[in-house]
Amino acid sequence: MRRLAVPLAFLVAVAVTAGGIAFVLASRAAEPDGAAPPKQSLRVVSSSVRPSVHAFGEPVVAELVLVADAGVVRPETVRVDPDFAPYERAGPGRVERVASGSSVRWRFRYPLRCLREGCAPAGDRRTFEFPLTSVAYRFQLSPGPASIIVEWPAFQVTARVDDVAFAQRAWRAEVSAVPAPSYRLAPGALAAALLVGTAGFAGLGVGIARRLARRHEAAEVEEAQAEEPTLAPLERALALACDASRNGDPPDRRRALERVARELDSRDLAGLADRARALAWASGAADPDAIDELARDARSADGGSA
Repeated sequence: MRRLAVPLAFLVAVAVTAGGIAFVLASRAAEPDGAAPPKQSLRVVSSSVRPSVHAFGEPVVAELVLVADAGVVRPETVRVDPDFAPYERAGPGRVERVASGSSVRWRFRYPLRCLREGCAPAGDRRTFEFPLTSVAYRFQLSPGPASIIVEWPAFQVTARVDDVAFAQRAWRAEVSAVPAPSYRLAPGALAAALLVGTAGFAGLGVGIARRLARRHEAAEVEEAQAEEPTLAPLERALALACDASRNGDPPDRRRALERVARELDSRDLAGLADRARALAWASGAADPDAIDELARDARSADGGSA
């Protein structure tokens, strides 16, 4: 029996060793292409909300610190997707990444603020806790994604006015007992005064407009008179005589020609003056051609200055 024990123990050892090798080979053959995913190598160092007790509307900072082994985790694939409801971002987030050997450290900082009604505490203070945050990443040797869950610590928001001070506040009015309104001037009298004042200002405006219109018309008349050429007395008398001869009114013709005769006498043109008087008192209808001829001779004799 002793002689058989040694060979038997040797055979048992060989069989166990062969079984272990076969098991390892079978496990590797059953795995897909590529190495199996390693153990998790990204961990949360800290997550905080500072200040942990703050007044309503005061800005806070949420901070997350992660550490990973760069030999296992691909640092460029680390992504944080936080949800800070009901708080909102008060500015852009900041990410600090520091590598030391094979270790990589991230510090994520998010400035936050909440001014909504849901953030105000109903009493002296209220406790908040942000939803869980997922951190996604990938391994160096595994194609599939991985992730870890970050839990944020609870924090408290305090009211800016405590309940004691609020309860001691003395209200000066009540909705159920509103006093009757008082007026320095009765509404009816004020309306009448405003109406009279409006009518007065309207009349004043109309008067000013009329005065300005009259001044404008007078200015236009003066401008028109200034633009009209000033005629010499003889020239004006001749023009009136020619117009009267064409109108056929004997009295106007006589007066116009008498005036022409007086102007010609003043210029020592007695012959032309007699012709004018003869035409003025000639019987029958006036001869416009004779008067036109007299006008031409008078202008010629006067040297064209009339």
